[in-house]
Amino acid sequence: DTWGVTFQTLDPFNEPFTNYWKAGGKQEGCHFERNSQATMIKLLRAELDARGLAATQISAADETNYDRAIGTFESYDRETRALVAQINAHAYATERRSELRDLAKASGKVLVMSEVDGAGGTDHDHAAIVPALELADRIIGDLQGLRPVRWIFWQAVEDEAGQVAANKNWGLIHADLQGATHAYSLTKKYYAMAQFSKFIRQGQILLSTGDENSVAAFDRGAGILVVVTRNAAPTEMRAHYDLSGFAQAGAAAIPHRTSATENMIELPAVPIVAGRFTAICAARSLTTFVIAGISP
Repeated sequence: DTWGVTFQTLDPFNEPFTNYWKAGGKQEGCHFERNSQATMIKLLRAELDARGLAATQISAADETNYDRAIGTFESYDRETRALVAQINAHAYATERRSELRDLAKASGKVLVMSEVDGAGGTDHDHAAIVPALELADRIIGDLQGLRPVRWIFWQAVEDEAGQVAANKNWGLIHADLQGATHAYSLTKKYYAMAQFSKFIRQGQILLSTGDENSVAAFDRGAGILVVVTRNAAPTEMRAHYDLSGFAQAGAAAIPHRTSATENMIELPAVPIVAGRFTAICAARSLTTFVIAGISP
C-alpha cells in the first residue's frame, strides 16, 4: 500500500521437491511432496479470494531445475493446474528446456525462469571472465530454448567477505555487508548481464539466429536489431552476419564488448554492405551489436 506495488503472482514454494531442504537449514527452501503442494495451492487460492486478492495469481513451483518443474506440474490434478497461472522454474540444471516451454504453451501458462546464480568459475576474482562467459551461456541457452517471458538473476549483490571465504564469484556485485564501508565491486558478471539487459528490452521480438552462441532481438517500432554473440574460445573469431532477409538492413552495426580487459566498451562502427557485415569477436568475449534503420 505504501509503495503502490501490485503483486501479480504469489509462489508459496521454493524448490519444494528436493531432498536437501530440511529443518535448521540456512536458506528459504522447504520440502513438500507433490500431493501436499496441490493441497496448499488450493488452500492458498481460497485464502487470497477471501482477502479480496482475486487479481493476485498463483505461480508454482520454483523447482530447482527444468526436469523437476515438468514432473511437478504434470503431477498436479486438473483442478490444481487450473489454479496455477504461471510456471516458475529455476535454471540450476537446464535439460528439457524445450519440453518445459512446450508444456507451458500447451497448458496456456506464463513461463518464467525465476532464479539462477552460480556461474562462479573456480576462484574468487572480480575480474575473471570465465564466470561472465558461463552466465552468458545460460542466458543464451534459455532465450533460445526456453523462451521465458522473464529471466531473473538471483541475488545480484553478494557479501564480499562470504564470497572470499567460499572462494566464489556468485552475484553481479560484491559489497561489504558485514561492516559500514559501503565498498563494492562490479564483477565481470555484472558487465556480462549488461551486454544483454542494457540492449534487449521489453517488447522486443526474439529472432532465430542459427547460431548457438548468438541471440537476436528486434524492436519493430524503433527499427532496431540487437545481436549478442559469445566467443568462449581462447582465440578471436571472425563472425559473419547476414541481414539480407530484412527489407532494409541499416548502414552500420555499433559493437559493445566485454572481455578479459574490457568492460562493455563501445567500439568503432562496422559498415553493413548489401545487408551483411563481418566483425572480429575477441577471444573470451561478449559482443553486442546494435543496428538501427532496420525494416522487416
